Amino acid sequence: MKTVLITGGTGLLGSHLCRQLARSGDRVIILTRQKPRLLRPEVEYAFWDPKKGRIDREAIAGSDAVIHLSGANINGGRWTPEYKKEIRESRVLGSRLLREALESHGARCRALVSASATGYYGSGGIFRETDPPSDDFLGQTCRAWEEGIASWAGPGRRLVILRLGIVLSMEGGALPPLIPNSRLGVAVIPGKGTQWVNWIHIRDAVAAFQAALENPGISGVYNAASPEPAQFETLCVALARRFAGKCRLRIRIPPWLLRAILGEMGGALLKSCLVSPEKLSETGFHWKYPGLEEALQQLTGEFRGPNGNRRLPGAGPHP
Repeated sequence: MKTVLITGGTGLLGSHLCRQLARSGDRVIILTRQKPRLLRPEVEYAFWDPKKGRIDREAIAGSDAVIHLSGANINGGRWTPEYKKEIRESRVLGSRLLREALESHGARCRALVSASATGYYGSGGIFRETDPPSDDFLGQTCRAWEEGIASWAGPGRRLVILRLGIVLSMEGGALPPLIPNSRLGVAVIPGKGTQWVNWIHIRDAVAAFQAALENPGISGVYNAASPEPAQFETLCVALARRFAGKCRLRIRIPPWLLRAILGEMGGALLKSCLVSPEKLSETGFHWKYPGLEEALQQLTGEFRGPNGNRRLPGAGPHP
């Protein structure tokens, strides 16, 4: 049994990952600013506050490995200057504090797996891990996020950075806001809809972090997104067909209106790039849900209702 310390362990991906690690027999400790009201029996909790530079040194000293997921939700609201600062600082200050604490008190820790995002890259072409970051807000935020933790790597210290695509789950993230229109058979498409979406099923995201944690041959930066990306229109239409049987109407939101409503965040929805997950696949990582249709089929989970008729669930939790 190893002790794994996790930041962001109360979030969407972190919650799934904590459960999986606990099932595997690991001792799991969540670093959090505030304990949740409903405590989970399979994990323990320790305190940290990146803004104030405070962290539980005993938790750091007792950890064999660390998973770093902490960061404000980029879909948490309009990107005002204040919220952009929150998005950036939640990642940069957290990475810096974690690195400094590990350097001072984490002699026992041998592996650190940190999240990043495919927003690191610009638009156009196929991007690989050696490509430079974009000059836009997301690109520079991801760059600073990664740099905050990068210097921890060294002899006996294995650092893995996973640049995640959009995590698909019915419990949170980018998918649930699309469901109400999909139930009506309506696909609301930002821009032309030809922009590529680098996505990853929640179960594959969990498996990628667990593989990075346990496989000593995995080290460095990896793109963690499905080998079969989809255009935004394809995603929206596929959801409408899953929930309503067919796509009855396609509504395209022009770029100027998208930017007027969402500001700079609207521009991010129009960004199009393809990332290659080939490097991760070459480690032997197996994709459970490489294709969008099979991923959505699992996530929406057809089942029989009380009257025996087949129906589709809402956006509630799925196992």
